Amino acid sequence: MAVKKILKNNAIIRLFSSYLLVLFLVIATCLTGFGRALDIVEDNTVRESSSLLRQGSNDMDYFLKNIYNSGMKLSSSQELKELGKYTNADSLDYYYQAKAVMKDFEEALKYLDSEVYQESFIYINSIDKFFFQGGVYRSTVFDSYLTRWGVAPETWMDVCGGNRTTPGFYVTGSGELFYYFPCIDLSGKGERIATIFFHIDKSFLLEKMQFLQNYSTYSIFLVQDETVILEVDGFGMGIPSDIVQSFDSTTKEQMARMGEKLVLQKRSDSIRGNYILVLPENEAFAQIERLKMFLFIPLGLALLCGIGFAVYCAVKTGKPINNIAKKINDIQNDTEPKNVNTDLKYLDATIEQIIEQQKADKGALQQSFFHNLLKGDFVSRPELEYMAKRAEIPLTGKEYYAIAVRLFPQIDADHIDGQTVEEARALQLLLGHYLQTQNIGSLWSYKRNTLVFQYIMEADGVEDNDIRQRISNTAEWLKEAHHVDSCWGISTICRELMNFWRNAQEAQDALLEAGRREPVLLYGEAKGQDKSFYLPYSMEEHLAQGLRSGDFEQVGQTLDMLREENLLRRKLDRGQFLKLSRRISDILAAQCGHLDETEESLIRLNGILIENRADAQNEEHYFEELKQVCYRICGIAVGQKSLKRNNKIKSILQYMEDNFKNTGMGLAMVSEQFGLSEGYLSALFKEEMNVNFADYLEDLRMKEACRLLKEGGLVADIAERTGYNSVQSFRRAFKRVLGVSPSEYRT
Repeated sequence: MAVKKILKNNAIIRLFSSYLLVLFLVIATCLTGFGRALDIVEDNTVRESSSLLRQGSNDMDYFLKNIYNSGMKLSSSQELKELGKYTNADSLDYYYQAKAVMKDFEEALKYLDSEVYQESFIYINSIDKFFFQGGVYRSTVFDSYLTRWGVAPETWMDVCGGNRTTPGFYVTGSGELFYYFPCIDLSGKGERIATIFFHIDKSFLLEKMQFLQNYSTYSIFLVQDETVILEVDGFGMGIPSDIVQSFDSTTKEQMARMGEKLVLQKRSDSIRGNYILVLPENEAFAQIERLKMFLFIPLGLALLCGIGFAVYCAVKTGKPINNIAKKINDIQNDTEPKNVNTDLKYLDATIEQIIEQQKADKGALQQSFFHNLLKGDFVSRPELEYMAKRAEIPLTGKEYYAIAVRLFPQIDADHIDGQTVEEARALQLLLGHYLQTQNIGSLWSYKRNTLVFQYIMEADGVEDNDIRQRISNTAEWLKEAHHVDSCWGISTICRELMNFWRNAQEAQDALLEAGRREPVLLYGEAKGQDKSFYLPYSMEEHLAQGLRSGDFEQVGQTLDMLREENLLRRKLDRGQFLKLSRRISDILAAQCGHLDETEESLIRLNGILIENRADAQNEEHYFEELKQVCYRICGIAVGQKSLKRNNKIKSILQYMEDNFKNTGMGLAMVSEQFGLSEGYLSALFKEEMNVNFADYLEDLRMKEACRLLKEGGLVADIAERTGYNSVQSFRRAFKRVLGVSPSEYRT
């Protein structure tokens, strides 16, 4: 009772209690948020580690997949299967058949990277002979090679004559690695008739496995059928078998903890094996530990400051209220009040604290838009259009340049010290200020890494030579004022921000060329001394994204840029052009899945290069056919999306037909049922049905109401049976839609 009396009579105590309650609610919310944030950071750390494993394993799979494709092609060769049926090596037919097999074998080896394998040969079971380096060897003669590779003959024959029907790896006693492909006679008893072997360069693959630079120690294993094929065992503990056995063999990627180790697994369908990565948990989650350490100090300070502020506000606001309450009590008791007007004015001034909702700053929105544009964060065209509209930035009508700069080009990016990092941070700010003094329009920047910055520069009416001169002045200023060398790449002019990704890539390409020739280089001036095929990751992403979304324009622009760079500027030789074609085919195959028509198109497309000689006319023909294949894939994607939207709308209409009598029926209910946002559902419904969702729902209810009224139903019952909360709501809706009341309609 005493506490309740104090709270009732003392405004300071009441206010302080309410402020303190709000403060503790805020602190509790912050703790919950921080806990969730730490979970997100941990999840991101695992994802980053998984991404590193994915990238490293994809690099290895690229080389092994080429061998896999060639081995599978040879093992299914009809020529080889026919040869395997011979038991007499002295016949003339055997000679011609062996010659055909050797020709196919040599032709297949031409398209393999020689870095990943050392030798390759074929063993024929029926005649007990080896095809190796253009010759045919008896097994007794070939034993000398097996001995050199550390292979016991009896073990080798177990591999050659085993029951395995799928490709596999074989590790010799001396550690040599072989990738073999059984050739099975499917027309007979399913026996093995031959085996193709590739002697893998193990040191080359081990070098590829050492792709983690941020960890002092780690282990990575390549495992097939519970056998370790390759390993980089930094911990010296071997493969964690208990954890590996707990992994689900059908899952692509998995993670587990083993003591103080983080174990990641990625399945490779290309080689039918698994990559196992073991990381030290203390290094993997070092960032989380630092966040936990820094969390308690700010929260403690916030709590102390909050309590102090609550005391101050409670006294400041509660004291005048207490005084006024005392004056009112004096008046009620016929005593003379003192200074009532003064206290009322003070209270009025205290209460007049208005919290205004701030409007989003236009400049900040534009800065965010251009920053994301330089980063390439926009996933789709609609997202880019929406963000540009929100920031009031026109996508056309203005001209821009993409500019990339590399500081300290003589410094290896892998050996940057702390002093260089700090200098680069300061120079980024100085460069931004100096570029603004060069009579250039608006400028936005993005830091790609410690030494490379990228800019987007508004330059309406500015010529290429003017931009080059101003950037040259900036490079000279940087050299004279700060003794810092730099390289600059400048794109062609951009007149449509929707395609700015292309200009950003041009600036990066010009920057690479500038590092070899001169400090400042326009993209149009770069001659492309690099003769390897040109297909950067950004172009792969845009091509794949365009194919998935059915964006004909984006796909066509990407292919035109590939054609210009590889045919006109680099003038690729046949070998590099074949590699480019193979990479493009992989991208197309990944997007089209198992569509027979598209697979046939890819075969015809590759046939243009294989059957014809390499010349400009043939390569132009290749790109024309490639564009047609891509357009067909886009058409299929558009058709599938349209079919999916139609099926979705049909399901929604049926759901509304079945549930319109529910009073809770609305956008929220339908969007939750189908896993869509309310905004997307509303736009989809309007686009497909040419009517608003609410109008369509109301029309369903009105049709049912009219039918029930004609059958003589009561208005109150009809209102409930058609999904309205009250009779009044039903009457108003009926009058608005049909122009008459329910009673008038019935009569």
